[in-house]
Amino acid sequence: MGKGGSDGNEGDTGSLEEMMEGTMSIKKFKCPKCGCRRAEEVMVNVTESIVIEGIDEDGYVIYGNSLSDGGVIDRYQCQKCGEVILDEQGRQIASSEHFANHISSMKGKTNIQKRVKK
Repeated sequence: MGKGGSDGNEGDTGSLEEMMEGTMSIKKFKCPKCGCRRAEEVMVNVTESIVIEGIDEDGYVIYGNSLSDGGVIDRYQCQKCGEVILDEQGRQIASSEHFANHISSMKGKTNIQKRVKK
């Protein structure tokens, strides 16, 4: 099971609140396109397995917890509208370190860099 989840197995990583202790907030993040304050990491080449809990009366599969392995970060983007997060130089952010540095360097700014038009 990945971070923040619980699949009932040994090695559970605990609650989101426990994981967030001592971490930096991304409250400075605000999407310039839609105003959303939530970002997401998009990965490629990931292997994911999902527990199937059952099938409902309409024939839809009911999924449980998932586990992912491998993969490479492709980009960070707004969770709501998908606007790709760029740094101050207009470069796409594609590593957790670059993302953390970008958010921490915002120093009270409330918008991410707008996409550079070429």
